[in-house]
Amino acid sequence: MGWRRIVVVGDLHGLYREAVGLLSHAGVVDGEGRWCAEGVCLVFLGDVCDRGYDSASLYRAIQRWQGEAPECDSRVVFLVGNHEALNLAGISPYMTVEEMEGYVNGDEDPRVAVRRAFGKGGGCGSGWSGSTRW
Repeated sequence: MGWRRIVVVGDLHGLYREAVGLLSHAGVVDGEGRWCAEGVCLVFLGDVCDRGYDSASLYRAIQRWQGEAPECDSRVVFLVGNHEALNLAGISPYMTVEEMEGYVNGDEDPRVAVRRAFGKGGGCGSGWSGSTRW
């Protein structure tokens, strides 16, 4: 498909509100974070996690946008960055405690929650759709 626009975003590092604000300003999502752009290819260059406060919400939003975008003749592509690769390997030296807490279910230990989220079928990279690239 010929895209009307290609929007490329990199190194969001867990800054969920800022990412939604940026994409809203670019006309890709609305003020509530729902996909609204026609004919747009949005490319994430990886490094969505680490150092920020809410990468879990950001990963969930990217996955939601991957589902919403085709309804508007658009597409979301996620390229796995070095920070995703580290977390997929079970290494999380740059993830803040606040960020880890976003992955917790119930009384789960935050470090265990991150390993689960980045593990097989956990949804953060390894279990994503065909729009995820290494």
